[in-house]
Amino acid sequence: MTRALGEKTRLLQEERDRVAANADFLSMIVHDIKAPLTGVRLTIEALEDETLPPDIHHKLQGIIQQSEGLLLHLHNVLDLSRFESGRLALRPEPVPPAFIIQRLLHHFGALAQHQGVNLVVPPSPDLPSIMVDEPSLDRVLANLLVNALAATPQGGEIKVKALPGADRREVEIIVADTGCGLSPEDQEHLFEKYRLSRHKNNGSGLGLYICKTLVEANHGRIWMESAPGQGAAFHLALPAVREAGAGPGLEGPPVAPETSTI
Repeated sequence: MTRALGEKTRLLQEERDRVAANADFLSMIVHDIKAPLTGVRLTIEALEDETLPPDIHHKLQGIIQQSEGLLLHLHNVLDLSRFESGRLALRPEPVPPAFIIQRLLHHFGALAQHQGVNLVVPPSPDLPSIMVDEPSLDRVLANLLVNALAATPQGGEIKVKALPGADRREVEIIVADTGCGLSPEDQEHLFEKYRLSRHKNNGSGLGLYICKTLVEANHGRIWMESAPGQGAAFHLALPAVREAGAGPGLEGPPVAPETSTI
């Protein structure tokens, strides 16, 4: 009995070591690819400042779009590897939701314009900060924006907005598009690993699985509302910072940032 337990423990440790080694290897590969790819993008963005013919400008925007998608895929693979090896470190801190959304608009505005899609950010009400790991939330929203851009036809619209949660303990961020929508069957398996939905010929099928993983790691919730031909709306509910005198559900001292590993 003792020998069998010892053997199981040894095999479990070997598996953990193997997963950790794979995570280290993937991290190294992603870094080696990411550095030159970022350099290519920065060079193209510098070229855009020059006076160029419209057709060249259009092609440069296409290159930026493809490089953005590739970088996002690399981050998804790396996040998945870190999560499965128990080495996904999060550092939550208070972040104003309007700041996150405006940065998203700045980052994806040119890509949306290139595709002929109207990216809209309505004025946000006065909201408390959210307690999140900022880089992981950036990747969640980037995945949702890339998916929305892939699903929304030219002349369509993508709206990103923040609202107070129903119980005032959360802030809700919504990414809604006027794309093709999703069937009930697709919605049932939407957040599963390697699941492709609206744009089946593109992507790795990891994006929404990573979104769910990162949102839940930040003590939040994610869900989607959609119907075929009527677009889709992805909702993120994230914990609000509790501040003294902020009203029901938000009293108490500010939540102190802490580092967690899952």
